[in-house]
Amino acid sequence: MRLFFILPGFVNFSGHDGAFINTLNTFAKTNNYKLEIISSENNYVNIDYDHHKIIPDNNKNIFLKVINIFVLIKNFFNFLNLNKINYDDRILIDGGSYYQQIGLALSFLLYRNKIKNIYLYYRIDFEKNFTKKIVMQFILFSLNYTSKNNLIILTDSDALSDLLSQRYKYINYVMPIPHLLTNNINFDKTKNKNSYIKIWLPGPIRKDKGISNLHYLLKNIRQKKSNIKILINEKSKVEFSSLENIEFIKSNLSRDEYISLFKKNNIIILPYNDPSYKTRTSGIFLECISIGKKVLVSSNTYMADELIKYGLSDLVVYDWSKIDLITKIKEINLNKNLQLLLFNMRDEYITKHGDLAYQKKLKEIFK
Repeated sequence: MRLFFILPGFVNFSGHDGAFINTLNTFAKTNNYKLEIISSENNYVNIDYDHHKIIPDNNKNIFLKVINIFVLIKNFFNFLNLNKINYDDRILIDGGSYYQQIGLALSFLLYRNKIKNIYLYYRIDFEKNFTKKIVMQFILFSLNYTSKNNLIILTDSDALSDLLSQRYKYINYVMPIPHLLTNNINFDKTKNKNSYIKIWLPGPIRKDKGISNLHYLLKNIRQKKSNIKILINEKSKVEFSSLENIEFIKSNLSRDEYISLFKKNNIIILPYNDPSYKTRTSGIFLECISIGKKVLVSSNTYMADELIKYGLSDLVVYDWSKIDLITKIKEINLNKNLQLLLFNMRDEYITKHGDLAYQKKLKEIFK
């Protein structure tokens, strides 16, 4: 039996994708599957599975994106014909741009043989964007047709699962998130020589990741002349006219470097404000909770709802433009009950999520 994992956006093992692939690799070995990765990059070699670079990179130029749809159809259609998918094989699709997913969907439609077992990750609610909604409905139709009305949707949010159940006839499952951080991280409590309070915003900064909220926060910090440094991905330099109160970190962190930043920083901020986060969760949020790390999140998000559920409303920010971060940090650090509540949430999360929980759920679904 083969498990084809289609991951168009995979670049390297430094981020969540690497942890995800490691989990699938362990699952495949344990359950007698041959894991094959299909992606747009091939810069990591592992003897345990085959890695096929057949998906064109997600080019920023719209014309090239359209051209790449046809390149992808050619490449993937040939791949399907060379690797005859049989009844027991599984195809798991996760992520990719709309152009890449359209190319994959068309390839499946052109493929003469039907494939019974197709599983599609659906992590973002597209209903409010008409174009994306139509594209997603086409992708779902194509994959469902190819799988003889047997398409299964996977998501990682209870709220999104409920919405999908209301809208579509497809079966969907809420999956555990495999990439937890180790629970025995020892936090660095020593003060840095400049006495700055360091705040970290992990990952890329985009519009949906709350860049407007970050600008509000920085303006507030500068007006109050607060001794705060916000650590930001170096790729985001162009977004800031002033570098005051900002420290840039490299974009491609190793896993050890990534964990080290969790140790050294006073608090994590996730100022996400896109409406999709009402039902969409965050891997970084889950990593924070899995080690009992304090994290500030925006109100009206799935992460805020989760914190409130566990009595941690003090970690929810209702207006990033008005928050006094120094006072906020002092308040939550002095609140011993808050840390106890966070540890309680952590204990439940590490039971619900993680490598073993993910493998167990996937085995149940694949039966």
